[in-house]
Amino acid sequence: MKLAGYSALIHFYDLAVPLPELISAISKKHRSYTEGKWRVFKTGREPLSTLLGHLTFALKYEGVDLLVLKKLFETVNKSEIE
Repeated sequence: MKLAGYSALIHFYDLAVPLPELISAISKKHRSYTEGKWRVFKTGREPLSTLLGHLTFALKYEGVDLLVLKKLFETVNKSEIE
């Protein structure tokens, strides 16, 4: 499985924030399911491995997490956002 959305951004940018209540991941299996703290998505929903890809995925499937967004925008270079 691959991390996706906020959990991928938290891991990649080493953000000092708590993990989301549900951790999103992409599975090689062709089904979506939730098990424990994991929300697993089909491979067809896999975001691009970019800041924009994971941020779009997070906003679409995980909602708005203001603390993660605040820490992310404090960490990322302005040019990456532009």
